[in-house]
Amino acid sequence: MEGRLCKILHTTFNAFRCVTKAAAKRAGCSGKPGKTTGTSKRRTGTLVVTGIALVVAIAFLPAFGWSPVLWGQLIVGKTLVATGLKPGGTVAALQGTGEPTGESEGSYGSGNSTVWIPAEPGKAATGGEGAGDEKGAGVDNSSSLVSIGSEEQWNPDYAPLERELRERIEAIKQETGQEWGIYFEDLTSGKTFGVNEDLWVPAASTVKVPVVLYASYLVSRGELSWDERLTYVASRDWRGGAGSLQFTARDGDTFTIRELAEKAIVESDNIAWKLLERRLGKENIANFMRELGGTVVYPNGENVSTPRDMALYMKAALSFAQQSQEGKKLMYDLAHTIWNTGLNRFIADQVEVAHKEGDITGVANDVGVVYARHPYVLAIMSKGHYDVEAGFEEIGHISKVIYDYQMSLETK
Repeated sequence: MEGRLCKILHTTFNAFRCVTKAAAKRAGCSGKPGKTTGTSKRRTGTLVVTGIALVVAIAFLPAFGWSPVLWGQLIVGKTLVATGLKPGGTVAALQGTGEPTGESEGSYGSGNSTVWIPAEPGKAATGGEGAGDEKGAGVDNSSSLVSIGSEEQWNPDYAPLERELRERIEAIKQETGQEWGIYFEDLTSGKTFGVNEDLWVPAASTVKVPVVLYASYLVSRGELSWDERLTYVASRDWRGGAGSLQFTARDGDTFTIRELAEKAIVESDNIAWKLLERRLGKENIANFMRELGGTVVYPNGENVSTPRDMALYMKAALSFAQQSQEGKKLMYDLAHTIWNTGLNRFIADQVEVAHKEGDITGVANDVGVVYARHPYVLAIMSKGHYDVEAGFEEIGHISKVIYDYQMSLETK
């Protein structure tokens, strides 16, 4: 993700820019602009160290009282700004009071009609049973479940959409040789469909979802502390690609598990991921993934998965958000990642998406929850790309086709 990181930060923040090798050297940066990276066959720049100050400043905002997890109060008739409905949409009904009932993982089956939706940062919750308690200070739990409909009201037919997508990816394969897999689940009706949904694809950074989910699960059980600090040893822990730690971390620096979990999701930081993996234990993580229902888990020790399995982990994270503050924080981070070139590429103005992208040479993946009025989980994984950026653009197009179809069903 190194080249994509530079490009995205260059587009997003003026404090970041891509520079020539000479300028980077003067600024104290490492990197070789113009070098073909493992991400894609194109030229990349180097992140200037002055830009890191902004990342560091943002990272320290919580120390000054800014809460990174804010779940706004939802009121019947209230216009939803950043909760996933189209602009102007309103809350039709609310369901549930007090703390979530703690439904089991996989509870988003037929007839279940509620999902957690991340609120805008900076919008403090008001009132409500459970607001300001020790476990979830500032979080209004009394009205954080939005009713999305019921099985009787919502009985979508996805057969035409599945045919369209199957024809599309078959055409892509014939033209380019690329292999694509798609898995979709409507969270209101429980209906699913897939196209090559069991295709084995390198998971790349999408695996960070179950890794951070596992850490969050352990914290919720009191078996791990967010405040535990892990020590960075460059000779062992350094990783290139995505994330700011490759530029800022020094031998002997320590980071809390909370910091590392957030960076692994928001920045897709590879050093944070590896520090977490070493602390949690790769086999423990693998066992957790299997317990969630994963069928292709580190085969031969390799980071490989399938669209069906990745969707399963994302759905488990969403279900976990109903049960704990740790789960809410994970879904919040997934909705505020800096990587936004896949699932939400062409629908970001219409709907909120909590998602995790992942790429290595020839591979483009994205998995997430699309908070449409009838929300759904979507995983798209692909391999065989000459240009990974073009792969993410195609993910965006496929996601837009699915979103438009979902919206069209609601108007019938």
